[in-house]
Amino acid sequence: MSRPDPAHQPNDACRAGSPDASLRSRADLAAAQAGGAQPAAAVADALARAEAVDRRLAQALADVPVPEGLAERILGSLLSAVPAAPAAEAAPRAPEAPERAAECQTQCLTRGSRLSRRRWVELGAGACAAAVLGALAFRFWPRTPRRIVPHELAQMTEAWLRQIQSPAGWSSDVAALPTPLRPPAAVRAAPQRWRRFVTPEGWSSVAIDFAAPGSPRAVLLVVRSSARFAVPEMPLPRTRLPLSSAGPAAIAWQKGDLLYVLAVVEDGQRLDDFIVQPAVV
Repeated sequence: MSRPDPAHQPNDACRAGSPDASLRSRADLAAAQAGGAQPAAAVADALARAEAVDRRLAQALADVPVPEGLAERILGSLLSAVPAAPAAEAAPRAPEAPERAAECQTQCLTRGSRLSRRRWVELGAGACAAAVLGALAFRFWPRTPRRIVPHELAQMTEAWLRQIQSPAGWSSDVAALPTPLRPPAAVRAAPQRWRRFVTPEGWSSVAIDFAAPGSPRAVLLVVRSSARFAVPEMPLPRTRLPLSSAGPAAIAWQKGDLLYVLAVVEDGQRLDDFIVQPAVV
């Protein structure tokens, strides 16, 4: 790198009262002027130019007072420009004992309220399901039919006989008698008329009259019922129902859901006359 011309490096030449020729930067010029190495006019001209530059620099670099607080403002600007290290996040302060107790109590109450509501909903749903299951079980669960004893059946028979005393409702069209409700083979008598009726117990029934007009009464009651009666499965004349002494003689038997009650006024006729006696082996 070439060395710059010493004549163009003012250095301290701007300082007032400084002898330019005695400065180190002007040493070459002084030596040249003293030794006659260069023409005196050229050296004087170079020295004059250098001194002119020095004067202009001295005028341009006049000392001015430093504003008050400049150093502090510069330092503040420099410090603010430097990014500060991120401060460590402060650890959450543990709640004091009263605050922790209140918070715990609130959480416990809220959780307890939710559990209580959910528990009540579960209990209500369980109760509804139990009620529905109970109703279905009561409706469809097979139950043992109630067994009706002969004494109770005798009281029912007397009520049924009174119920069919009215002449209304009877029909002489015996061919219209429903087949399942016709007299069984164990009864040997020809129907004269028949009628439908419903017992006080709600059982659908049919009354079949075997007696001709003006003859003693002989009637067969066919009652459809799911109840179980303490009677045999075939007509047995010796197993009579305990009706009142003034009433007719009656026997009863049951086949499936059909109860047969044969009531005969034994006046010139007997109950046995209407029954086919089983063969004796």
